[in-house]
Amino acid sequence: MFAWLSGIEQCVCSHAQERSSVWDNNLEINDSYPAVPGFKDSVVLQNVEYPETLPRLRAKLPPGPRLRSVPTFRAAEFETMQGEPLLIGTLMHIKLEESVQQMTVTLYANGFSMSPLVGGGSDARRVNRAWSPFSLVEKCQVKTLQHSAYWAVFKLTVFRAGGHDLCLYFACTGGNAYKERDRWVEKIGVLVSQVTRSLFPPAEIKVQPLPGIESTSTRILAGFLLQGCNMDTCQLVYAELHAYVAGEAKLTLYRDEWCDRELTTIVLSNASTVSTRSGVHCNVFGIDHHRFCARDADEKELWLRAVSNVKVKLMFEAPDPTPE
Repeated sequence: MFAWLSGIEQCVCSHAQERSSVWDNNLEINDSYPAVPGFKDSVVLQNVEYPETLPRLRAKLPPGPRLRSVPTFRAAEFETMQGEPLLIGTLMHIKLEESVQQMTVTLYANGFSMSPLVGGGSDARRVNRAWSPFSLVEKCQVKTLQHSAYWAVFKLTVFRAGGHDLCLYFACTGGNAYKERDRWVEKIGVLVSQVTRSLFPPAEIKVQPLPGIESTSTRILAGFLLQGCNMDTCQLVYAELHAYVAGEAKLTLYRDEWCDRELTTIVLSNASTVSTRSGVHCNVFGIDHHRFCARDADEKELWLRAVSNVKVKLMFEAPDPTPE
């Protein structure tokens, strides 16, 4: 599923490299996006003396050794599926304006497989794909009088850097189509959520600065996030949102929670775009062209609220906060 490209240690998931007769020409899928902008469619501690009175509460230094490199993961397309099948069934795989093909789809803890039924064609082959935390699963509407009661379509979107998102459409058919769709959508959401959580260390969101690390003195919110990189690759970074000063704020990305090795800084202004998508599972949010994934929905909402609040203050030119 995901591979440690940096070779530090293993996570709980797997690791590796990475037209049909039932087609209705009048079938139309409503693929409208919500009106939300932004998405295209080991070291020993040193003794340091501190003043007896500090201007604000300070967080404790993180326990344990520091990471030596940034954990990087990739959703492999030909990943070996692990464990027993968790859900298996026949779905229609829809390629918009191309074809509809019956596929046997099987869900596993680390991903899913698709294989065409017999007679699928000479180019048909089994496809395995690992779950990506940068995923959105949502229900779609089918506009057709003939099949409206017998087609229940859902869409799996995998967000990729650069806007080259992967979109897969599936349909359940028959009298229980809508009930079956709900079952598939819910199960996929649960599995993606489990994979996402497995990539995060057991660390909490912080709001207090670190002792002896002056760069954290203007911290508003800090915690681990997954940052989308090239295509299906993402990296685990420690993000720190800072208070606004002189008309701008910044989101600093560090190698780890020690906050002593900065990776990059994203400048926030009153023109910055903050975005998100809603679905059965989607912990993804965006800041301008940067995409991030939170551990769960609650942490995602914390980040969105904090970043949005900073942007509002920048828009209305609020006075700079005091050191207190």
